[in-house]
Amino acid sequence: MTEYQLEIKQIVEYPRCRVQKKFVEMLMCDPDIKTSGGCGLYHYTVLSSFVRFETTSRKISGVNYTVSPGELLCTMDELFVLLRVKGKWQALSILSDLQRRHFIEFNILDDGNCVKYRIKDWEKHNRALDEFAPCYEDKGYFYLPTSVISNLIGRRHLSEMDALLDLWFNTVYDDNRVQNSVVDPVVYMRNESGKPTLDCGQLAKRWNVSASTAEKHLQKLKNNGYIYYKETIGENGLVVYLGKDLTSMFRVSDVLLDKEEIPMKVSVKLELDEEELQGGFSKIPQLREIIMKKVSTLLSSQGFPCFGCRKFSYRLTRISDTDERPTRYVLTLLCGSNEVRTAVFELCFRPVKKR
Repeated sequence: MTEYQLEIKQIVEYPRCRVQKKFVEMLMCDPDIKTSGGCGLYHYTVLSSFVRFETTSRKISGVNYTVSPGELLCTMDELFVLLRVKGKWQALSILSDLQRRHFIEFNILDDGNCVKYRIKDWEKHNRALDEFAPCYEDKGYFYLPTSVISNLIGRRHLSEMDALLDLWFNTVYDDNRVQNSVVDPVVYMRNESGKPTLDCGQLAKRWNVSASTAEKHLQKLKNNGYIYYKETIGENGLVVYLGKDLTSMFRVSDVLLDKEEIPMKVSVKLELDEEELQGGFSKIPQLREIIMKKVSTLLSSQGFPCFGCRKFSYRLTRISDTDERPTRYVLTLLCGSNEVRTAVFELCFRPVKKR
């Protein structure tokens, strides 16, 4: 019998962004970065950061109001602080714009003295918080869907704060498909090239501003310590990295994360007969069954319930199958008759060296 190591690493597409509330509070307290006249990305992020995670109540002017998950009841003065505005018409204009674009819903209460708003689809994207993250109002984490971020960007020009959030939301770390991401969290616009190279013309088009304005945004964010960048050798463009404390939100060791947001990586040891391996992994049905049984047990324990569903199927694709080790495969989990892809994993199969 020979001992083998089976490593399972999830390949993700980052459908959601994990946002630390201290990060949002830090941005709110920086008056040097402008927020006015933007696309609403900053305001939507701040509103999402302060909603409730469980049903509570609040009394205003002698009336008790119930606040459900994904909602917040606040006075006008509190709303001014959240949105960094000074007038009521400015605050209501921002809320009305986000409501018209179907991102939030809000009502004016107490004769115009307070506002109650709700983030649409909040529980759908933050369902993991009940188990995986702190749920306090002033600390912890929440999740923003990348689809909402994409819809907010592209229709209007971005403010300096919107540009910073766009860079932050499109940052990846320790992803072997993206160059330079192992060194530090790097900005990558997910263009399937694997190269995190940016240029001011590309950012100008994305932010709906001129190339000179995009360059000014980058320079100001660099001067304030939010980012730093390096010129690429042999190519026109920059590689942008995060600065300040922003990198700490990617290097997390004390908080369990949702499986859809950070690649999961586990490994297990197997004892197999060396004679059975002569035909190759993909050519031995019984060996496939042994390994898939182990994989299903591991993934089920990590929160993937697909293996117990009747609609579940999978596809195992060989990347390499030579005499050399390690041998790699791609496991795709499928759902339903249309074979909708639910998750993708890379399997690495290598022998354990004996001392």
